[in-house]
Amino acid sequence: MSKYIGFDIDCKKVVACVVEKGKRDIYETMGPDVGSMRKFLLAQKQSGARVELAFEISGQAGFIYDSLLDCVDEVKVVNPSKMTWIYRTAKKNDRIDARKMAVLMSIGELPCVYMPSKEVRQWRQTILHRRTIVGKVVQAKNR
Repeated sequence: MSKYIGFDIDCKKVVACVVEKGKRDIYETMGPDVGSMRKFLLAQKQSGARVELAFEISGQAGFIYDSLLDCVDEVKVVNPSKMTWIYRTAKKNDRIDARKMAVLMSIGELPCVYMPSKEVRQWRQTILHRRTIVGKVVQAKNR
């Protein structure tokens, strides 16, 4: 039996929805820190079921992905721009968004993004930082 968990991550809170076949959906709100998320996921894993997690891409998605990877069996990062039908609905809140992610993951219809390894992301960040510094040096020389 698998548990599919959708996280709607906000700057002030995280809303989780656990969807499991034949059981009632479970909702929980927690703090936006990684410790709270890990604690919740480890509690879900205690039942011995396979746990799969989905959350939307954001600025801190790489950090969250790395932090939660060992707590679940699979982590999927979702592309929200390919789920425009979610945002067109009149009824929209964090619980509904989290549930839709969990349900779509359970049927294999989640539009995921490629998440490169930690080393590749660090290398890309270093290159971006170097480009920024070179741009500032050129800008200063041109004054």
